[in-house]
Amino acid sequence: MLNKQLLIGNLGNDPQVHNFENGGKVASFSVATKDVFFGKDKKETQRTDWHTVKCFKKLAERVETYLKKGAKVYIEGKSITEQWEDKQGVKRYSAVVIADQVLFLDSKKD
Repeated sequence: MLNKQLLIGNLGNDPQVHNFENGGKVASFSVATKDVFFGKDKKETQRTDWHTVKCFKKLAERVETYLKKGAKVYIEGKSITEQWEDKQGVKRYSAVVIADQVLFLDSKKD
């Protein structure tokens, strides 16, 4: 079986970083992707989808150091579903991409 996500988009926020007591690190951020299609009326329409991305360890350190809101990135990873209970005890779910690779696509600024 295959679980592979490939995304090219822009960060919707600065990465949020959490440091663990054991020295580990996780960085979380949102990525916006755009899809252009033509409807029945032959009118061009754009749709933006938002993806939650998480990365760990050294990759989280790189993301924390180099990425900011608006940065263009290529993400390669796998999709998981996280589950938690809200304050009212209701089970909630969200899809998350666990990044194996993050490539910075913006040109280097002087």
